[in-house]
Amino acid sequence: RKLADGLSNNLLTPIHIPEIVEEAYRDLYRYRLNLVKRQTALKNQIKSFLNRYGIEVSVEYGSGKWTKKFINGLNTVIFQHKYSKLTFNDYLKDLAHISNKVIETTKELKNLLIDEEDRYSIFEILKTVPGVGNVCAIAFMAELWDIKRFKNDDRLCSYVGLIPMTKNSGDKNTTRGVTFRHKKKLRCMLIEASWVAIREDPAMLLCYEKLTKRMPGNKAIIRIAKKLLRRVRYIWINKQNYVKAVV
Repeated sequence: RKLADGLSNNLLTPIHIPEIVEEAYRDLYRYRLNLVKRQTALKNQIKSFLNRYGIEVSVEYGSGKWTKKFINGLNTVIFQHKYSKLTFNDYLKDLAHISNKVIETTKELKNLLIDEEDRYSIFEILKTVPGVGNVCAIAFMAELWDIKRFKNDDRLCSYVGLIPMTKNSGDKNTTRGVTFRHKKKLRCMLIEASWVAIREDPAMLLCYEKLTKRMPGNKAIIRIAKKLLRRVRYIWINKQNYVKAVV
């Protein structure tokens, strides 16, 4: 009865129910995220395995970044016992398998957008934003899907997690930095893109320099991420490419 009264008086706010295609695409994207986590875990296990045997290969085969040269160098590492070498080779085989799955899944996510002309055009528009590449644009498409379901910029920023966390106690209101409720991967990608944006977009750099005069850089970049997200919403709705140096 309370629910019926609330609905009849417009006191309840409905939530977004994802369509079947939206949920399916998001599942595939999140499967890719799980693959990346497993890939990272395997890389850490391989480095830990080498450290346990006192083997340092980053100097010989590069800076330690997982390039083809570095991985090929790992295949040539010599151990004192064949059992250790066998275990290490299995680690490398698992890593190669998961890395290939990550690449295949990324291609599948992109090809699914190509099949729908309207969504692929949005995908290409999103890539004009500084710091947004294929993976980041796919993340936007998967997690947001329909940008028009957010009535304004504030609701979108709240959904992503770029709003301050407040604590209310009686007449006292306290602000405690950025909220802990957020879309983890999407917010991280936006912040990473913001660091690129202040290098490539003079307008963003100007805004960042003004903010750093009154706050630390790590707080200022959150404000830039919020500004960048608002620009993403604008170009998505209006189907226009990102334009740099516009204040």
